[in-house]
Parts: sequence; C-alpha cells; structure tokens
Amino acid sequence: MLKVIPIVSLVSLVTFTACGDPTSITARLPTVADTITVFALTGTPLSVPTALNTFRHEAVRTEATSMYDVVFDIDASGRVLLYPPAAVGGFGNAGLRTVSEAFDALESAPDRGFDSEDPLTVSVGEVVVIRAEPLECRNSLNSEIYTKLVVDSVDLATRTITFRVRVNPNCGFRDLTEGVPEN
Repeated sequence: MLKVIPIVSLVSLVTFTACGDPTSITARLPTVADTITVFALTGTPLSVPTALNTFRHEAVRTEATSMYDVVFDIDASGRVLLYPPAAVGGFGNAGLRTVSEAFDALESAPDRGFDSEDPLTVSVGEVVVIRAEPLECRNSLNSEIYTKLVVDSVDLATRTITFRVRVNPNCGFRDLTEGVPEN
C-alpha cells in the first residue's frame, strides 16, 4: 500500500505540469469597441438613457432596477460629470479614474487609484478608466472588468454626451487592446 501513494503522487504531478497551471484563467471574449451617446442626468426626461452598463456596453436609464457603472451629467458650466453608482445611490460597484495616455495608446488598465464614491469632472478628449464589478463576474476568481472611455463631444442644446469605449468583458483581465486579451 505504501508504494501506491508515491505512484499516485507522481502521476498527479505529471498531469499537473503537462496541462499547465489549472488555476490560471483564459480570456475567451474579444474586447468590444463602441461609440455611445447618452443624455445628461439633469435637465432631460426620465425616460432617456443617462448611464452606461459597461459589461453590456450599452446606455441605460438611471433607475433603481438598472445595473450601471457610470452616470453622466453636464454641469451649469457645460462640463461633463461622471458619477460612480455609489455617488448617486445606485446599484452596482464601480470606480473611475483618469489617465494621461491617449485613448488609442492606453493598452492596459491601471491596477489601483479608482474612486468609487466621488464624481469626476472630465473634458472632451480626456481618458477615463472604469473598473466595474458586474453580476456576470460574481462567481469568478476576479470579479472586475475594465473599460476605457473618452468623451468625444458634448451637445449643450440636446444635453447629450457622445463617447467611445473599449470594454474588456473578461472577468479579471486589464488588457484594453483589440482582440482576445492575454492579461
């Protein structure tokens, strides 16, 4: 019986190393690029989308039944305000931060510095990274996804904000380049 244990251990070790790291995760979905237009939270009808659900990369209404990661507004000076859900009493867990890189040059999301409580004022052309924890990742080892966003234009007359995003829908991956991420 004592000789069986070393043989079983050896077979387990060979199987473990032959298959690679069984605890590593592999991205399966490509990142998604999109251009989206939302309305400002204030000064617009309640029926229009004023928020972004990053996992689905779609504009949604800011209401208690919606899952969203960032809410958009325009202040009295015409500046764009971005609110994480906690700042407006919403559902969802997301943090925001600006970066100095240009939108197309930013290849990977930073790993810290995200604010999940305070609004962020951004200018047209300024790049923001969103770290969100969608329900779709709740059973994953890493529960967050990352999105880069850049405001392209603000229309004060219609109170709309148009922006580009690149979403990495793979839980735990920070790569924000085109294709299926490697990290």
